[in-house]
Amino acid sequence: MKKFTPVIVLFVAVNLLLLLVRHKLAGWSIEESVVFTGNLIIFMATMAAAYLYSKASANEKPLGFLQQFYGGFLLKFMILIIAVALYLFTVPEPNQNGIIVCMALYLLYHFLGTVSATRKSPRKSA
Repeated sequence: MKKFTPVIVLFVAVNLLLLLVRHKLAGWSIEESVVFTGNLIIFMATMAAAYLYSKASANEKPLGFLQQFYGGFLLKFMILIIAVALYLFTVPEPNQNGIIVCMALYLLYHFLGTVSATRKSPRKSA
């Protein structure tokens, strides 16, 4: 899980940034609770997918790698689709700007998670 340190750093940095610009979010019509909750859900889904990504990187066969990697992607994507659907169907007036911020966060998490998962660990020579 050491490979996924950038994802953890992004989670902490986003939360700190949200705390620092909390007063400006209302001016941009962004509900901070939507972004905080979205960030948490995206982080948790990314870390769940990281488990499958780490299994994929240990797999020697290309087909096994692809199955684990795409399984992680689909797991994360389905968790997020369900979370957005629940939010849209339970809130009378959903915060569209908050959802757009969460979509941008998803892209950042996806990029960092993919790069971290496909990065080769240096092998120790015998």
